[in-house]
Amino acid sequence: MRLAGFQADSSDFIQAADLFVLPSTGNEDMPLVILDAMRLGKAIISTEVAGIMEEIRNGQDGRLIPPGDLDRLREAILGFFRDPGLRLAQGESARKRFEEVFSYRAFTDRYLALYGGLMEDGRKNG
Repeated sequence: MRLAGFQADSSDFIQAADLFVLPSTGNEDMPLVILDAMRLGKAIISTEVAGIMEEIRNGQDGRLIPPGDLDRLREAILGFFRDPGLRLAQGESARKRFEEVFSYRAFTDRYLALYGGLMEDGRKNG
């Protein structure tokens, strides 16, 4: 195991990892680094804090644990290393979720649908 500390460009480190862990204790909005890990197909362990719960579906894309619960953090990490198939399946689920919900294409498609609907409503009412 290697703890690399802060990295300005974390993608190479995430790509090299078997698992992505972000045990935040608070003050998180919606960490972009989690989206990067999802894009790279990594199973994720993080905490039930703010927007993290919007990114990760517990038990599908990774594991969410209460902040500060080191016993559950340890068990989640060991669980993924004991079951590489689960780790790979949840990583693939995270990658698919990223593509369907958080990718540039997904955001663009939703905005186009929203604006198209608004324009259509304007034509009906105008």
